Amino acid sequence: MRPINLVAITFVFLASVGTKAATVTKADFVGSWIAQPTMTKGETARLSIASDYSSLFYRRFEDGHEQSFKNVATEASFVDDLLIINVRKTSGSLVYKLVISGWKSQAGKLLFGMMYMYHDNEGMYNGIPVTLRPNPE
Repeated sequence: MRPINLVAITFVFLASVGTKAATVTKADFVGSWIAQPTMTKGETARLSIASDYSSLFYRRFEDGHEQSFKNVATEASFVDDLLIINVRKTSGSLVYKLVISGWKSQAGKLLFGMMYMYHDNEGMYNGIPVTLRPNPE
């Protein structure tokens, strides 16, 4: 169901902005973003990306459990128009890998992609579609 929602949101966004939409540039990723729709029921998720591409990734779950990860700039890389952020615990083990791109127009910006989930050093175990909108805060 979620991939269908992501596709529907993307088409609605593109239809609402007309034909003047363009792929985001590296500089367009900088800022504060909020996941909408949420990745899991009752969740709040935010991603803040600084101009050097260091970042803060925050998740708060329905049960009150919180996760907050500060990522140094060297954990961000670009492959063409994709931004890849390795989200790590302070111990250095990989927790998430965010792979995102997006669109921009005069009406605004939208980022979308996947959040891959990792379990310590055992490798990837899941992936969730993610849509990020500019955080109004």
